[in-house]
This record gives sequence, structure tokens and C-alpha cells, in this order.
Amino acid sequence: MVATVVATWLAVPTVAMANEMFACQELKAAVSDAQKGFAAHKGALAAPSNPAVKGWKTYQAKKTMTGAKTCSVVAVHLDEPKMQLRQTGYSCKFPAVFKIDKALRERLSRCVAGEVDEDSDPDEFTIWADRVSSGEGYRATEVTALVNAADGLTLWVRQSVCTNKGSGQACED
Repeated sequence: MVATVVATWLAVPTVAMANEMFACQELKAAVSDAQKGFAAHKGALAAPSNPAVKGWKTYQAKKTMTGAKTCSVVAVHLDEPKMQLRQTGYSCKFPAVFKIDKALRERLSRCVAGEVDEDSDPDEFTIWADRVSSGEGYRATEVTALVNAADGLTLWVRQSVCTNKGSGQACED
């Protein structure tokens, strides 16, 4: 009986944490805002953490997801010899979550319609909300959850456009 009470008591914070982690409506709003470069989420330009990295800008977030410690908007523009990539992402950190479990995968899948990336490893889960590929490159909107021991969970919503230059499939590599 004591074991049952202890197990029940220990399970309660886990359930509460999962339910308080993010609101589905917030995630859907971020996915919808991706096509607009996260205009509704992007605040002032943050001080560059590494001025040597060209084509990378971080903005303060005007909106923070429920339960997140911090959120930001990151814009990347890379112009390489074989491809050009423009990517804007809204990212939120949840430092109390260290595992992408079945419940989190199901919750994300219910919130975001799209194709689940079956190649995701245990520390990553990706849903392609939209992806169009051709020999010229791709355009995609994705939701990705990543965990690591140092930062906990980072939830990304990204809009990417990659264009191949010349022959080859640099965008797919």
C-alpha cells in the first residue's frame, strides 16, 4: 500500500509538468506564424553571442510558450557554393524535461498535423507540417523536439527554404 501511495505521489508532478509544458494553441499559432517569418513572435534583435558567425541573427521573443524558461527567434541565411539556405525558427527551452517519451510524441502529433519523421532518434522528434521538395531544393515547416542533459527540452518550429545551385542535391545532404 505504501508503495502504491508513493508511486501515485511521484507520478502527479510528471503529469502536471507534461500538461503545463506548452499549450497546443500556442504551438499551432507558432506553426501558422512560420510562413510570416514569425512576425508575431519576433521581438528586438538580441546582442550577438558570436559576431564571427555571419548570417545568423537571434531575436528576443514577444511570446513565450507556457512552461518555457526562454524563447527566441533565430534567423539564418547561408549562401554556400552549392546551395542557399534561409531558415527562421522559433525556439523555446523547457529545462525540466529531459526525455521525449511516448506521451510527449502523442501530444505533439495531436497538436501539429503532418508527417512524422520516422528517422528521429530517442532524443529528437520531428513532424513535417509542410514539405515540398524538387530537384531545385525544398521548402518546409517543421516542429522538432530535442533533448540533451545540459539544456533539457528545446522545442523548435522552423520554416526553411533551400535552393540548390547548379547540379547536385546539396539541400538534401
